[in-house]
Amino acid sequence: MHTDTVNSPISAAARRICRDVNKNVHAITRYYDADGGYLRGHETGMYYTDPADRPADAAVQAPGRRDTADRMTEREAQDLLDAHALTGQYAGQDHEAFLRDVEFARSCAQERADFDA
Repeated sequence: MHTDTVNSPISAAARRICRDVNKNVHAITRYYDADGGYLRGHETGMYYTDPADRPADAAVQAPGRRDTADRMTEREAQDLLDAHALTGQYAGQDHEAFLRDVEFARSCAQERADFDA
């Protein structure tokens, strides 16, 4: 369980990623480096067949969310950066497992807080 990252501080990179994702359309998936800098994008639903074509410095991969009800939060962007810092990947099984563990730890903490109240 990655409880040390459950409440990690929101970085400037997470703020940059969040702002950029929320202002871009869903039709484009964008890649960002660990500093929140934009690397490149491609049509959502398209994938790189050759691993050599993938952005080597990518820390976060996210489709745009402009004109959707599902806006990215700064916490979500920070979780994606934390997942990359731990796994070295912007996607994949370890990355997804990390995100599930963090969300589970948050829900447990919330349940404990609700029970104590």
